[in-house]
Amino acid sequence: MLNLKSKKMLQNPPQKGERHNNAVSFALDGFRNGLCYDAIFSQIKHTCKFSNQEDNEIHGILKWAQTKCDSNYQKPSTQSTPSVPTKSPEKAASDFLRGFECSSKDVRKKSPLKIPESLLEQATLFLESLYHEDDNVNVLLEPQKIDGIIKPIGGGITQKRDKLISTIKRDYSSHSGNGAFFRFNPVKQIGTGKNGSYTDMDVLDFRYCLIESDKLPLRAQISLLAKLPLPICAITYSGGKSYHALVKISAKSSNEYDQVVREIYEELIPFGFDQANKNSSRFSRLPGFCRGDKNQKLIYLNPNPSQENIIK
Repeated sequence: MLNLKSKKMLQNPPQKGERHNNAVSFALDGFRNGLCYDAIFSQIKHTCKFSNQEDNEIHGILKWAQTKCDSNYQKPSTQSTPSVPTKSPEKAASDFLRGFECSSKDVRKKSPLKIPESLLEQATLFLESLYHEDDNVNVLLEPQKIDGIIKPIGGGITQKRDKLISTIKRDYSSHSGNGAFFRFNPVKQIGTGKNGSYTDMDVLDFRYCLIESDKLPLRAQISLLAKLPLPICAITYSGGKSYHALVKISAKSSNEYDQVVREIYEELIPFGFDQANKNSSRFSRLPGFCRGDKNQKLIYLNPNPSQENIIK
């Protein structure tokens, strides 16, 4: 993860006379932590407020920092707006993991809370562990299937945690098997979006963010999640092509949430993590439900995570 000085730069953009030294420090820290050239360029330009005419100054800093860090990343094109990492997500993950590999069973064994075999018990434990009894939790228990694709559309239902658990238990046997979704941050009782849906303005507690990369094979995904130095509190197998991980943020405001999540996602760019998952009111897969012939399974649960790797 980025050092304290780099994090302070993201939170408090430097004044013009301090920009160069801060950019140098951030570039060195970024390359040492595996950020790609494009991500570092973008962050420096945005945070330090360099103009398009000053792009060459940033390129000069990055070229010097690359040499210092013996980086394998290449200089991008002369365009002022960076685009994509120079390595494929699989190659970036392989370089980061350095031969390490694990399975979902290995991660499950490391879960501080024992994961039950029963899917219904998984859903119950998940909600009880990550939410307070007075939290409003929004779920979509019967998502629509449109043109053969299951889509989370509409407002779903929003209930206090314990009432929601009772609702799930009551209706569980009649579930359609199309999976289930939930908004991972507590929300207002009524959403202000289309058809009663929820927007970021409706979030009451900026507690978690979602990270997911379906551009990597499943085994590479779970291995990466086990090694990322992030406060991961839950990992769920989606029943499809990816694992959904919740990272504990506990931000005090929307602005703080956006800032912290942006920093996390910048570091995950090389691995192909879905950049569309940054917003606080987003849906994720709720563990404990059938999705066709597969299950949305809870793999790991830690209500009080630290920055340490799940598997050391």
